[in-house]
Amino acid sequence: MEEIEENFTNEIVCKAACGIRRMLNDSVFVFWLTFFHHVMPHVDILFNQLQKRKTEPSQVKTAIDNFEKCIVDVRNKIDDIINEAKSICTEPQGNKRRRRNNSSHDHRVAALEVCDNLVNSANDRFHFKDRLVAASLFFPEHFGEYCGKFPDDKLETTCLAYPELEKSRLKTELSVIYARNDCRDLHGTLSLLKFLIQNSLEETLKETKKLLEIIVTTPMSTSEAERNFSTLKRIKTFLRNTMTQDRLAAVH
Repeated sequence: MEEIEENFTNEIVCKAACGIRRMLNDSVFVFWLTFFHHVMPHVDILFNQLQKRKTEPSQVKTAIDNFEKCIVDVRNKIDDIINEAKSICTEPQGNKRRRRNNSSHDHRVAALEVCDNLVNSANDRFHFKDRLVAASLFFPEHFGEYCGKFPDDKLETTCLAYPELEKSRLKTELSVIYARNDCRDLHGTLSLLKFLIQNSLEETLKETKKLLEIIVTTPMSTSEAERNFSTLKRIKTFLRNTMTQDRLAAVH
């Protein structure tokens, strides 16, 4: 910005460069820039993981848990971030002295609140994450492993999320499924549900069927719906605001 001010003759450009330079020297701006430099990569990673077209339930839960852990780690090193911001700030000494007394404390309190809000928002927005563990009980590639060592932790989490399930009977039914070779050739919960119906096993494996019906009707993420709304904005623009529902459906 200093080079632009020195080398450009355009008054508007020089004023803009001067304003940007002053902002980059401001201790408040530098602190928040440093703080979000530590936070936003974790937000981007979570966003990219949840926007995949094919997202496994266990991956959703792991991604959210990792995000919350990383934000807590950022929260725990707030003092280091404050010191980092101070070390790179080039604000004039007079301004620094005027802000020195309260700025660090205020920054710390505000940053801690931001971290707490991020964690709480993630918990509220993805409160269903424990329920996604249920789908991992039906990954056929793990049936051999589950047959040798039953996934009691996943079953416990599933039954806590869905108290209407009968835990002991569900465990017995799943043990039968894990031991059958024909079930290991099925791909996905929907295929397994169709297999139970086609072979008239609804009553024999009643709890398993109940859990499968819950899983196949539970979306893993909202990314597909969000993509549809993004497409809608490109079709139904301001100039096409009078487009009726019938025509819009035909376009879609």
